[in-house]
Amino acid sequence: MASAAVLVFTLVFATWFRAGWFYATGDLGLFLRRGAFQEWRSSWTHENSGAGGAAYTIVRLPELALVRLARSLGGGEPLAERFLFSSMFAFAAAGGAALVRRFCHHGTLIVGGGFLAAFNLLALTGLPNYLPILVVGVIGLLTARAIDVARGTPVRITGLVACTLPMSYVSLNPPLMAVVAVWTAMLPVIAPALTATGRPGRWRTLKALAAAAPAALAVHLWWVVPQVLAIGRARATDTIGAQTDVAAWAWTHKNNSLANVMTLRSAWTWPDPASHGLAATVLGRPSVAWLAWLLPAGIGIAALFATAHRRLVHLLSIGCVACWIVGKGLHEPASFINAALYNHVPGFWLLREPMSKVGAVPLLAMVVCWAIALEALMAHTRPRYEVLRHTARSAMTALLCVGPLLFAWPMASGQVTKDDQPGRHEQVQLPAGWTELADAVNDAPTSGKVLVLPLVDFYQIPTTWGFYGTDT
Repeated sequence: MASAAVLVFTLVFATWFRAGWFYATGDLGLFLRRGAFQEWRSSWTHENSGAGGAAYTIVRLPELALVRLARSLGGGEPLAERFLFSSMFAFAAAGGAALVRRFCHHGTLIVGGGFLAAFNLLALTGLPNYLPILVVGVIGLLTARAIDVARGTPVRITGLVACTLPMSYVSLNPPLMAVVAVWTAMLPVIAPALTATGRPGRWRTLKALAAAAPAALAVHLWWVVPQVLAIGRARATDTIGAQTDVAAWAWTHKNNSLANVMTLRSAWTWPDPASHGLAATVLGRPSVAWLAWLLPAGIGIAALFATAHRRLVHLLSIGCVACWIVGKGLHEPASFINAALYNHVPGFWLLREPMSKVGAVPLLAMVVCWAIALEALMAHTRPRYEVLRHTARSAMTALLCVGPLLFAWPMASGQVTKDDQPGRHEQVQLPAGWTELADAVNDAPTSGKVLVLPLVDFYQIPTTWGFYGTDT
């Protein structure tokens, strides 16, 4: 099964990228890491101000390792970017599949759950931001391991620590890191609740996490210490700032209605074809958009048919409701609840774009319920009205199976990276002149070299060679 998953993701991402070309658009810049190779050992980089600024480039070591791997295979940074996307989405799929496997035994549903955990509307509408996808994998794998512990299954400390390895990369987005930290702290309550193991389960989970904590800290010290020092230095020099007034970000909540939050399509750019191309044009049509309700509908179907898992489904639905309330941000209804949370809960402002931060939790919960519902529908039998019941159940099963997978089409087919517009392409090739200029500056014998570029009025800039996006 693992080899099949690797083959699937290899084939999928072969459709995403063109050899020698970068996937770069909007907030996703070109995967150029020449500067990072020079600066990863330092807590002061060329970014953030004219004189540079405090930074923790060391967390990009996984990227640099992938670049070295790509070069050893005769490729370069475009190939390394392909490796990065493939590994992150495969990791998310592993997290989803591991969690589904704790409650379902049907191999196809386990694979399908993993596929949906990686390719879904939350991921599609969030691209090119890929860090939330990594969080799906971390939370899924950690929760699956914690469930094993709560049930009394022996789990090695190394297994728990391994689930946290991507956190160095997740730390590029501190709010996502905070979400994972809070979720991990809640696992001694969550895992026993999901497994109905009560106090013994809570004690086993708490003991396992406490035993793994020193090892996890030791494994992550290489980036935690530089990051803490860099953030402290940035605060002292005022070279890194954060907008803590959530009202200033309220415009990003314009699509955060409960309906959109429940169906994972609350991104403020969705369904704008200018941002999401053909995927938004097709999947945003009313004749198709209603199918987005089939994934959350799995909760109700599972509660109706999966009698053996009814308690679990109820708990997952409660968790989803809580995340949906948080995820709607300052959007009505009951925006005063979220406003109170933002105003009075310390650090809650980190969720200023709430669904992009907490969305992994309801996504995984709905994927588990989706798999449970399908397994129950395929096994559910009653003696009366057999023909009618069988026909209706078959139709419901087919719809529940196909509907959510339909929204994975733009990602599974590679269409998501092929939406070209006049002056703006999602796959670009860096002109040779840029590399030659960089080489000339780097090779100049003078010290303290500075390249002055024209001042721009927006952080995203157009180019004559198709790239339109961040200037970093």
